Amino acid sequence: MVNHLETWEILLIALLIAAPVLLFGAVELIGRANRRKAQKIAQRNKVAELEARRGARDARR
Repeated sequence: MVNHLETWEILLIALLIAAPVLLFGAVELIGRANRRKAQKIAQRNKVAELEARRGARDARR
């Protein structure tokens, strides 16, 4: 099979293995951050909507 590999060949193999793993990890971290931001925005919108309803209800009185 393979008797020995040159240093650059070993580094290339390591890079080919590590690159997709690191890329997937980065995409996952960005996705989590975006989900957190979306949840915060949704919560803020929900609170604003409830306050608007309360204000409209109080204005009718």
